[in-house]
Amino acid sequence: MHSVCIEHSVRRYDFAGRELAECYTRSAGFKCPGCGKTVMRSKVPMEVGAGRRHVAFSCHCLSLLMEPTYAARVRIATWQEMLAGRPEKQNTNIIVLGDNGVLYGHELVRDIAEGRKDADDVTIFRDVQLAAFQALLFVRYGDHECVRELDEVRA
Repeated sequence: MHSVCIEHSVRRYDFAGRELAECYTRSAGFKCPGCGKTVMRSKVPMEVGAGRRHVAFSCHCLSLLMEPTYAARVRIATWQEMLAGRPEKQNTNIIVLGDNGVLYGHELVRDIAEGRKDADDVTIFRDVQLAAFQALLFVRYGDHECVRELDEVRA
């Protein structure tokens, strides 16, 4: 059996990277214990690449791609196992604002403004000094290219 479990960075239904209209989905018969939303599934198997077709399941926090042969076996116990197996969540949705605008998270700001991401899932750090942000990057990433590029912008 081949299956793929995907944790969502944006809280919405996501079927193999696609948003499906209600007429293409149906309830899987249970609610996700993690986000409380009804788990939905695609009515028919979807193309997932390499000539393969899988049934897609989704709530607002997880997605599952399952071979059609095994799709009928997906129950709440399956969902609970997937939730239990998730690593501790790290907040990767951050925006860092300095005196002169956005220091980090430009694409995230754009996605929120255009309605593709939910601002409630974002942590915003305000009034951050560029030198402090650069020091944080250096501690986190060392002499990585992104730190050198930031230093060049400052000069």
